[in-house]
Amino acid sequence: MLNSLLDCTGSETGKLTVLLDGMLVPIVVVHAGTGRVLWANRQALSMLGRCGGVLANPLRCTVRGLATSYSEGSWHSESSVWLCGESLHAEVLPVDWNAEDALLLQLHASPRTGVDFPAKHYWGCSGVVEAKERYHTVYDGMAQGVLFQDANGNIICANSTAQQMLGLDCEEGQASNQCFSAWNAVDVHGVPMTLADFPSMRALQAAQPVNKVVMGVQHPQHLQTRWLVVNATPLFAEGAEAPHEVFSTFEDISELIEIRQELETSTNRLRQVIDNAPLGVFIWRYGEGRFYFVHGNPAAERMFGVMTQKCEGKRMVEVLPNLRPEDLPKRLEQVMLTGIPSFTAQIEYSGDTVSGAFEVHAFKASDDLLCLMLQDITDRKRTEKEVERLAKLMHILIDFMPSVLIGVDASDKVTHWNHAARELTGITSDDAVGMPFTSLFDWPAFLRQVAIGECPAGGCVQIEDAAWESGGIVRNWSVTKYALPDDEGGGYAIRLDDVTERTHLREMMIQSEKMHSIAGLAAGMAHEINNPLGAISQAVQNARRRLMTELPASRKVADELGLDLQVMQDYMQRRDVPSFLDDIHKSCLRAGSIVSNMLAFSREERFSRATADINTVLRQSVALAESDYDQKKKYDIKRVQIQYDLADDLPEIWCNIQDLQQVFLNLLRNSSQAMSIITEEGYTPLLQLESRMLPQGMIEVSIRDNGPGMSKEVCKRCFEPFYTTKPVGDGTGLGLYVSYLLITQHQGSITVTSCKDKGTEFQIQLPALC
Repeated sequence: MLNSLLDCTGSETGKLTVLLDGMLVPIVVVHAGTGRVLWANRQALSMLGRCGGVLANPLRCTVRGLATSYSEGSWHSESSVWLCGESLHAEVLPVDWNAEDALLLQLHASPRTGVDFPAKHYWGCSGVVEAKERYHTVYDGMAQGVLFQDANGNIICANSTAQQMLGLDCEEGQASNQCFSAWNAVDVHGVPMTLADFPSMRALQAAQPVNKVVMGVQHPQHLQTRWLVVNATPLFAEGAEAPHEVFSTFEDISELIEIRQELETSTNRLRQVIDNAPLGVFIWRYGEGRFYFVHGNPAAERMFGVMTQKCEGKRMVEVLPNLRPEDLPKRLEQVMLTGIPSFTAQIEYSGDTVSGAFEVHAFKASDDLLCLMLQDITDRKRTEKEVERLAKLMHILIDFMPSVLIGVDASDKVTHWNHAARELTGITSDDAVGMPFTSLFDWPAFLRQVAIGECPAGGCVQIEDAAWESGGIVRNWSVTKYALPDDEGGGYAIRLDDVTERTHLREMMIQSEKMHSIAGLAAGMAHEINNPLGAISQAVQNARRRLMTELPASRKVADELGLDLQVMQDYMQRRDVPSFLDDIHKSCLRAGSIVSNMLAFSREERFSRATADINTVLRQSVALAESDYDQKKKYDIKRVQIQYDLADDLPEIWCNIQDLQQVFLNLLRNSSQAMSIITEEGYTPLLQLESRMLPQGMIEVSIRDNGPGMSKEVCKRCFEPFYTTKPVGDGTGLGLYVSYLLITQHQGSITVTSCKDKGTEFQIQLPALC
């Protein structure tokens, strides 16, 4: 239809149709008598949703509801006319259309808000002078600016609205294109425009319409910029291929631009607030049950390790693939469907570079936009987990500490009952908590007295070495009662510590002091014994030398007495006198060795260390053991056969010799005592002493006997203090315990291997100086 209208541009009606077709309001021309549609512009076609071919046929469309007559030269308002089945509001103007009486209908909600007619230029053409006045009012009264330019861009004519908008001050609206520079035109982005950039010049150059171009022009007098939306249509002479004129219409949208600028300013401010917020912010567009990325602030980028510039338009599962819980998008979808804001206490995310926990607020920002505000609570969750871990650890420490720990509230109800309390009483924590403490168990009198007694605020009450007999066994306890603060509910806590071993150790220390005194006496006695031993040994040697040798002095005295020395010597040999003298000398040497060892063992050098040969220390210990036997003759190491398998060239060790002698002496004594109880005929007690070098720089000493051995239960407990299998009065149970302590003080180890009726072997390992 547009082509057919352009073909008739040589007539005035053709020009008018081009003008009206470029208007932004719907225009329809109908026959004044029948209401039959003669013509409709593009806005009318678009509004009615009809194709040009339908409306071009006057027999197919008719406007109903028009008056029978209208006065010429003025507009008339019709509140309801019918066209194509639609009820419309119309402004009506009588016109002449191709020599027919016609009515021009402006289909618009408000009268005279968009119907414009170019009067000055087109009605100046020859042959239509009588129509000029009729349409001049329409042309100048249009709310849109209308401008006609020639092929060079010079202004041919402009209606009054265009002159006011553009500040044109030329007779009959005519001006050259030089006035365009005074407008300081800019495009929608604020970039200055040249003459060639104007929509009218672009339409002339392209020979086709240019529509809806937004540009800003500055009024020459007011210096105020107006924003216009421009449509430009080229006009062709009949048979011409190039346009000879261009017709432009434009509307002032300055207010709309100002609103848009204010909106952009507000948007930018909001974006700055969002981008600088410490909270993470994500904006998602919702459509077809999915969420698509729109925007994310820097805080959200840091939280989730994403580059928002690369996420535009991507789905949520693509941007945040490891988000937990997995049903979070379903929850967010409910926010969009119901409009009810959602708060999710915690979500978790685990990406390639970052991971953490987040608190989420979600709300519907618009019909299709969802806003997520996220607070990083990773540190808080980590702190909470650490506090929880420490609380559990504290509970475990309290529950499994060796001390009995019981918590009691102000009403005498048990609040805490640890593992040691359960082991002591046989009552589980579930059964004890909430029960009265004093009546829960058959407590000893001292504990009841402490429980019901007064305790100063913030202080404690303590009892040491309280004896408690249970099952025929008496053990010593230390009792401490702590008063709990009133702001924590009050009450008290009771701690029980088994101090039986500590009490025994204290007694052992007293006994050690006694032994220390005895050792001093023994040292004095050894010094006194050494003197007569020396005299006896010297006298025996002198007697043998004078009796059994041909000393000159002895022969002289024999000659004086008439004594035959050879006869006397024969007599002594026959009576074994020399062997008696040798026995006396050997006994003196042995007694001296025993006294020397006693002196070395009793010296005040318990904490001094030196280098020593382990084989020498072992042999010295055997010598000491041979002089140690009980008075009741229950055992005697001299009756035990000892086999040595000691490695040669062992490196020395750094040790306290007296401590190692005590260890070896304890083991030798225990083996001798154990083997002495075997009375079978033909049994020979045997001790095997071995030493060797281990690859890891340790020297191992093995003491093995063929005694009765020990059971597994006894082996497990043999190094415990005060544990003994001997009858009451025969042992303290401290020998192996002290041996264990001394070896460990030397950074060594001691182990036992034994089997019932198969003997026992102790293995000692000590670090070598190598």
